[in-house]
Amino acid sequence: MNFAIHVGLFSATNSGLWFVHNLQKADWPWAISVTGGWALVVLAHAIYHFAIADYSPLTKDSG
Repeated sequence: MNFAIHVGLFSATNSGLWFVHNLQKADWPWAISVTGGWALVVLAHAIYHFAIADYSPLTKDSG
């Protein structure tokens, strides 16, 4: 999954989740866990994308 798509899905889904949560004055204890858990996954994806992954161009061997 592309990192930008992952961040976009996270933002849109959690925005909707918390909008409905506040609109309905709902008592959803799981909403915090969903947002926090998904935020950790996005953070791990960011660490992989920006710190670990090697996006240097491939070179052909001269042999």
